[in-house]
Amino acid sequence: MKTNGIKENLANIAEQTHDLAETAYKLAVIEATEQLTKVVSTTIIISVLLLLFNFLLLFLGFGIARWIGDSMEDIKMGYFIVGGFYLLLIILIVVLSKKSIVPYFRNFLVKKMYE
Repeated sequence: MKTNGIKENLANIAEQTHDLAETAYKLAVIEATEQLTKVVSTTIIISVLLLLFNFLLLFLGFGIARWIGDSMEDIKMGYFIVGGFYLLLIILIVVLSKKSIVPYFRNFLVKKMYE
């Protein structure tokens, strides 16, 4: 009789352990899905904002180039000045990317993944 009780207890423990492992796995999948959803939704929002920001810069650049060109009475010069300004910005971003820009975005993504 005692052997049957031990076997039943071991069977119950094995079943409970299996249920616990299955529940832990499901919870891990749910948590990973939640984190992935947060990262993807944040990425989509940032992408849309960047696209809109690019259009903003494009039209502002055209407007400022036209304004500078009208004031200098040479439209082409206005476009060259604005183009040069954008070139300086690109050079500045490339120079600062390793020291400050890349670490900022890396830290931002890691923080978003662990929220």
